[in-house]
Amino acid sequence: MGHCVLIKHYSKPFTNDTTIEENGFVRYRCREDGRMVVINGKHVDNRRVVPYNRDLCVKYDAHTNVEQCAQKKVMKYLYKYMHKGLDRVTFVLEETGQTNGEEGNH
Repeated sequence: MGHCVLIKHYSKPFTNDTTIEENGFVRYRCREDGRMVVINGKHVDNRRVVPYNRDLCVKYDAHTNVEQCAQKKVMKYLYKYMHKGLDRVTFVLEETGQTNGEEGNH
């Protein structure tokens, strides 16, 4: 697993070890090494580095954020979501005897 930079809505605290929190989310190692770059006028350090899978990025020619999950609920949700099938709608059409908002027979 490598790393790349994401600018919006992502900033994790510095930590020396990867751990699994009580809520089942993974807190990845994010060391404070003093390195910083400027992107679009903003200073960016390791707190904005996100995990990704290089093979998926190359295969789909797109950034793919990949995170480990340690919660049974999330795994069940993802399985159900991926296998839920097509969305469906049931509706009934009824004739009211009115046309274009006018009353009477035409």
